[in-house]
Amino acid sequence: MALTVESLLAAESSSEDEESIAAPARLQAAANAAASPAVPAVGGGEVAAAGGAEAAGAASAARATPPVAGGPSGAAAPAFAAPPIVAPSASAAASRPLTIAEAMAQGDDSDSDQDVARPPPGAAHAAAAKAPLAPGPPLRVARSLTAASADTDALSEDADTPGGPAGMKAVGLAEVMAMADSSDEEAAPLASPSFAPTSAAAVAAAVVAPQVAAAAAAVAGGAVGGVGAAPSSLAEGDRGEDPPGASEGVAVFARAPWAWSAEHEKSLLLHNVEEPSTVLAGDSNEAPTVAGLSMVEVRQCSELRRMLAQEFGLPTCVFAHARLVGVGSLRGVVVLLDPQLQDVPSQPQALCPPGNEEAVAVTAGAFSADASSVIVGHKNGHVALWDLSTRKIAASVKDVHSTAVVSIVFCRSSWQYALSADAAGNVLLLTFTSTLGRRRCQATMLLGQSSNIGITLRILPLPQLPSQGGNPTDSLCLVALCATNATVLLTLHPSVQVLQKMQYNTKDAVASWIPDAAWMRVSPSDLADSAGAARSREPILCIAFGQTLHMMRVSFTKQDPSTKEDFKISLVGKYRWGSLILGVTALNESVLALLDHNKKLSILQLPVAPDPAASHSGAEGGKGVAAAATGAGSEALRLVPVHTEDVSGLSLVYHMNTSVDGSRDARSHHGAFAVFQGRSRTLYACGMKQVWALQIGRWGQKVEELVQKNEWSAALEIFLALRKGTLPPLLDFPHPVAARQKAVDSRTTQVIQSYLVNRLLPDSPRAQARQMAGCAVSACIEMRLWSVLYKTVFECFKVAGHMNVYCSTLEPFIVNGRIPRSQMDSEVLSSILQSYALPLEEESLSAEQHFKDGTGGAEPLVVDCDHCPELFPIARRLQQLVLYVEVTQLDLNLAIRLFTQHRLWTALVHIYCALGDYASPVELLVGECTQLAKRCLLKANASGDADAAQAPEPTEERPFLQCLLVRKLFFFLHRTFELRAFPCDSKEVPGLAHPGPKAIVELLRCILRADGPIFTKLLRLSPLGLFTGFASLFTSPSANHALASQASADGPCVLGADFHPLTPANVFKAIEAALERARRHANEDGLPLPANTDSEFLWFLARSAPRAGLGLPAARCMEVVEHLLASAPGAAAGAPPRGGGVHFGCHSSEEAEQLLIGLLGAKDPFAQREERERFAARAARVGFLGAAAWLHERHGEHGKALDCRLQDGKLREGVFEYIITRLAEASDDAAGSAALVEATLQRLLKLVELDAERCAVLVCEQFANVADHSSVLQRLRGYPKMELQYLETLLVRRKLGHWKDSDEHQRFFDAHVVRYVELLCTHSPTAVLPFIMENEALPLRECLELCRRFDVTDASIHLLERTGDFPLVLKLLLGDYSAALEKLHGTFAEPPESARPALARVVKRLSAIAAARGQDQGSKEASEARWWEGLPDARRCVGLLEQASEMSARNSNIMTEAQLEELWFGLLRRTVRWQEQVAVAQGAKTKRQVGMASAFEELVSQAMAGLLAFLSLPRSLKWICEEFGPSRLGIWRGPVRSLLSGLNFQLGLLCAAKAVAAQDVVKPFSAVKHRGSRGLRLAPGDLADAAAADPPGDAGRMPGEAVAAAALTFVPAEVGGLFKVRLAGTARGATDLAERLTASAGGSAGRSAFARPEGWYFGSR
Repeated sequence: MALTVESLLAAESSSEDEESIAAPARLQAAANAAASPAVPAVGGGEVAAAGGAEAAGAASAARATPPVAGGPSGAAAPAFAAPPIVAPSASAAASRPLTIAEAMAQGDDSDSDQDVARPPPGAAHAAAAKAPLAPGPPLRVARSLTAASADTDALSEDADTPGGPAGMKAVGLAEVMAMADSSDEEAAPLASPSFAPTSAAAVAAAVVAPQVAAAAAAVAGGAVGGVGAAPSSLAEGDRGEDPPGASEGVAVFARAPWAWSAEHEKSLLLHNVEEPSTVLAGDSNEAPTVAGLSMVEVRQCSELRRMLAQEFGLPTCVFAHARLVGVGSLRGVVVLLDPQLQDVPSQPQALCPPGNEEAVAVTAGAFSADASSVIVGHKNGHVALWDLSTRKIAASVKDVHSTAVVSIVFCRSSWQYALSADAAGNVLLLTFTSTLGRRRCQATMLLGQSSNIGITLRILPLPQLPSQGGNPTDSLCLVALCATNATVLLTLHPSVQVLQKMQYNTKDAVASWIPDAAWMRVSPSDLADSAGAARSREPILCIAFGQTLHMMRVSFTKQDPSTKEDFKISLVGKYRWGSLILGVTALNESVLALLDHNKKLSILQLPVAPDPAASHSGAEGGKGVAAAATGAGSEALRLVPVHTEDVSGLSLVYHMNTSVDGSRDARSHHGAFAVFQGRSRTLYACGMKQVWALQIGRWGQKVEELVQKNEWSAALEIFLALRKGTLPPLLDFPHPVAARQKAVDSRTTQVIQSYLVNRLLPDSPRAQARQMAGCAVSACIEMRLWSVLYKTVFECFKVAGHMNVYCSTLEPFIVNGRIPRSQMDSEVLSSILQSYALPLEEESLSAEQHFKDGTGGAEPLVVDCDHCPELFPIARRLQQLVLYVEVTQLDLNLAIRLFTQHRLWTALVHIYCALGDYASPVELLVGECTQLAKRCLLKANASGDADAAQAPEPTEERPFLQCLLVRKLFFFLHRTFELRAFPCDSKEVPGLAHPGPKAIVELLRCILRADGPIFTKLLRLSPLGLFTGFASLFTSPSANHALASQASADGPCVLGADFHPLTPANVFKAIEAALERARRHANEDGLPLPANTDSEFLWFLARSAPRAGLGLPAARCMEVVEHLLASAPGAAAGAPPRGGGVHFGCHSSEEAEQLLIGLLGAKDPFAQREERERFAARAARVGFLGAAAWLHERHGEHGKALDCRLQDGKLREGVFEYIITRLAEASDDAAGSAALVEATLQRLLKLVELDAERCAVLVCEQFANVADHSSVLQRLRGYPKMELQYLETLLVRRKLGHWKDSDEHQRFFDAHVVRYVELLCTHSPTAVLPFIMENEALPLRECLELCRRFDVTDASIHLLERTGDFPLVLKLLLGDYSAALEKLHGTFAEPPESARPALARVVKRLSAIAAARGQDQGSKEASEARWWEGLPDARRCVGLLEQASEMSARNSNIMTEAQLEELWFGLLRRTVRWQEQVAVAQGAKTKRQVGMASAFEELVSQAMAGLLAFLSLPRSLKWICEEFGPSRLGIWRGPVRSLLSGLNFQLGLLCAAKAVAAQDVVKPFSAVKHRGSRGLRLAPGDLADAAAADPPGDAGRMPGEAVAAAALTFVPAEVGGLFKVRLAGTARGATDLAERLTASAGGSAGRSAFARPEGWYFGSR
């Protein structure tokens, strides 16, 4: 009986007293535990769920009329307490709708920062309804108001929301939509493209089956019709009408309900959200670069140039200190520069030598560590110590160096100790003392001249660090000496000690290679910075030689204070430069200045070495930079410069350094560069006329410049690029990744805070605030500065009153997964959630007004974002946002109240699931769906029983088909039972909570509880949805595994003692018991269950019983079988499939048949064979041929199974695969295999008609292994082609045959080989000869008769040849050749249409062959060209000629000369005659005729080759002259030439043999042996004399000329002191030449010629 409205209402009224549908206490406990204590609860109302009629009515009233502040205290509160929102006044709600002008006139005059008055929030929709709108979609109502008001934020700019966080503003619908809009000037329609529902169709077309794609199309097509997608179609359907598209949408959903539901959820949620346009570039091509930011500034010291040119002479060197820079000149003067001016100050400071001393050029200099002194070395070897306080020479040393001072430095922190090196290779330690005001110097030789070390070019003391940042190396006074041949490390304290000498690899070095070195260490100024203090203290020595930089780490470790330090030097990196390195200077621990051979000065940032301690963010920062090589064997990495300057025009100063051994001269530029170690490092380059300053800027200065220009975004771009490693850290930031990122984060935080505090004001324009929010939020997210994002940025926007801008900017990053769930902040999320309260309310009012005005058609059953998605973009946006946030960080009270009030059921269910509560959503949705089902049935009955009866959907499933919330409820159950996340998979929304086994337990306890009404309510809503969801417990592997994990006897008792433990069988019994209780209660109350309850339960039995292993009674089993048979296509007395109505995909005949097979496989209900056969016949009769076939097959009735499959259209296509599979499964069952083969052969005719080719493959490849071959061949007599393939399988592919032994196979071969040859002659004549040649033991007579009968000439010839009947062989061969020539002529003369393409290709190849032959490119190409390919007649002629040649070669000793002449003269005669006919043809020659002539010419050449090979040349020449003497063809020139050449070759061969026979080949070797083993040493002149001594009659000539008489030539070639004479003649001639050479040399005994394989030699061996 159909479910009536009265029964449903009575059932609900009786159940309301039993259970309240309020949220259970466990949810409240979970919410309180998960909520952040620091975030105050918003609203304060308790969370309640909509349940009974009163609650639903109150909630509906609350949605229709928002609460009014100060209303009557006795008013009934809604079931779900709405959050406090800014609501319209009661008078405004009751009055007429306002016009836009009236609404604007009623604005708040107290708002001084707005130019336009604002209407009350509630008046927006009334004004929109009253205002005249331009023609267009009705969805532009809200946006039209926004565009007209000229202020998108006028609705609630300053209205604080009670109960929310401080500074929180209520946001109107127009404002939220304006935030979502990327343009500030252009208004967009309410339904923006990002929310277009058509996206579901695109998704479905790619990932789901056609029926699911149709379901998604129905979701996307909601605007035109379809239940659950278009409000108009729902309204018309409720009136009993059948609107266009409504029945279509229902049918699509019914075919695949779960797929449709999944696509519906995706279309509502998974839409693209664009991030703000102000986001930073990050890794994009727009990221900043060093070149674009001009970090290196080059300037000329112009005033210094003028001063040097006029007063002190040209510059010679430059040296620098942290406070001073000095420039030496040719006249011995040191000019001090102002580092700030990078030039000479207004009052120049110069250190001029006394007037009584000779002015000698300064070659090197250095400042002391305290900048009190400067030491200067001169070209004449003198050293001067200057006191900078008095600007006088404190000490002068003139007797320590005899050559120019190349390098000089202070090696201690004071002026007392210095090191100097001269051009002679000496290195001295200079110790200055002061006695009574006079300073003296004591020189100590540290290193003398040494060829292993060479000349010391640069002395490098290790830069000292302050005491707080000290290192063991600082106390040892470590010094590196960079010399021309090696780099030496030594210590000066407590004594001089050489630690390491690193010799250069000079194997591939050239003269211009000059080494250089530099210390790389943290400078004291960097240590003052907190970030620099964390850097490594161990120094690194950079050594440049050739094109390679070697980074050597120097470390000292001390295990025990009493022991000596352990010194260690290791290679930590090796880098390669593109050209020869001339000099290298360190700017800090990771930045180098490098001068190369191309006169390019490059600033280099060394790549970042891998940092094992780097975090995830650190790994990101390493992107874009290369990792340093970490071992000596590592391959050198190529460096990339950050700046390059061409210094070829500077003419850098240099020293000419000559090594000690005088083997190399080169220019060294070690005095041409100096680095000023100030805040901004400056590299000074000294040229021959002027000095240049290259200032390396700091990122901090660049950022300050950008900030002063108000380019905050560009400044943050720099920090982001520095953090990610796309910009080099240069001088500001540490080199290691982790330390650099920490420093960048600190600086970025300061900049962002300064940016927002100074620029973000309460009266800032909305566009400016949005831009600032996008910039700051993007920077924090890209750099993962979560505390800055949630504290600094959040507080700044809150204080400035722009919280809504901050929230709307942050949302896209959350939805796009840019913010990890674990890094979300509860206060921020609560603020975002609170900002949706007013827009959601206004959106709901706008949607209701949309239908009340008649613009949207009739009002649907429910107006929410599920049924009318195009009207609720904000609600959909909020639901999508909730899926990507951490639920435990939300204000759960606010979230649940907000979602329930606005019917955001997907978000609400997600909240419960994320908290691990799967029972509360079911209880909540069941109560809501029950109310909707009542309304659905009320509307259906109100529209008339007659119309309702004609509705396309069945009455008992009307809620499931019409109400999307009912669909959502059962979709949630289905996915939870399958342990899949709701509403979509985690691959689509990363981080979604997946239900575990306990979720299934919780749901089963909730639904199957004996004292609960949930099962009955679900059953009344949709028996199909309920039992289909239960079936997934048994059909889903995940659910089965989950139940197995909970099936423990010691576990908790979930469903009661009768159903413990929780095994699939007990779950089934619990479901069956719940159904019985529901039936009993329905009978007691007089409220019948839905009419399809029993039917759906039988479907459930069919799905679950086989999987659960239930032993159904035979009667129940037959009941299910009968039910499934009733779903067959022809169940109604053999009628065709019924049409019309709604067909559920889960009730399709295909699924029913599969379920029937599964059920019969689990339990056979047939006691006798007759019953089974009657059932099989009945199943076949109603259309279940697959089930009938399976039943027959199970009992070994293969013939009947094949008959059933051949009757069914779908099964017929796979019958061959079925037979093959069954044969493979029954490989061990010989009787079963034989029965199946026999059944197949009996139906061979039907199989051949179905697909002859596949049938042949089946028989030949499968039956050859298992069948009785004779019986198979007997069956195949009527199918000769199939018989041929079968015999080929057995006779040719012998490995596939199934033989007991080789004798059995031989017997079968002898019995059927003649039949096989006969079939070959009939269907494949070309395969006869290969088969006969492969198998010699054949019945010769029978095979020959078959070949003669079917005119298989080549095979006949072969067989006759084996018999020795050569006359008959020649007759057949020549006759066949004549016929082939005639066919070839016909093909060229009148080609058929099908042969024209192949003929054209043959003609083209023949033309190419003729052209190649005409150009004398050799005959090899012409002979190898297969010109006949593609033309069978030409291939036949060529094949016959090849066959004749092979036969002649095989039988040359058997065939008589007359037979050979008959064969080859006959072949040549027939070919030439056809060639003559072609040649005498009149008229213009076409391409085909030319090609035909060429073809016959090729055949003549091939025949002529055979004639020359097998016949006598004189006889052949005579026959040609007699046969073709009168011929007018000019074709015999080539053949006759070949004959004459062959005769000449034979004659020459005979003459040569005769000459060789007359020679004495032993005599030359006897002479060599006689003269002894020692040869004769000759000079080239001796050879010439020997050649000149030849008598005039002989052929003695100069070396290299031919010796005609002796037929030899000789060429002198010096080979290890010998002179080789290459002979090309007789041995006698060689002996004569040897005798002449010996005589010319004096004829000494023991001197002779001796032979080697490559020629004759004269001289000693």
